[in-house]
Amino acid sequence: LDEGTSQDLQLIFDKIINHVFELMTNPFGNYLMQKLLDMRNEQQRMQFVIMVTKEPGQLVRVSLDTHGYILHTVLVCY
Repeated sequence: LDEGTSQDLQLIFDKIINHVFELMTNPFGNYLMQKLLDMRNEQQRMQFVIMVTKEPGQLVRVSLDTHGYILHTVLVCY
């Protein structure tokens, strides 16, 4: 990710945006989410927030995940 072009990052972001919950509750997936969100612009971060809050209770469920990986990922967005 650190060496990719903005087009590479956009391609990865487009492929994973519909899988944010699975990624955020997986240690390796969460690391990917954190890295991507660190490099993304405000519009892409907003896409992430919309996906995370799309269904009622999903953000709470993933926040209570035993791995606890969601906290840093969500904080990166704000």
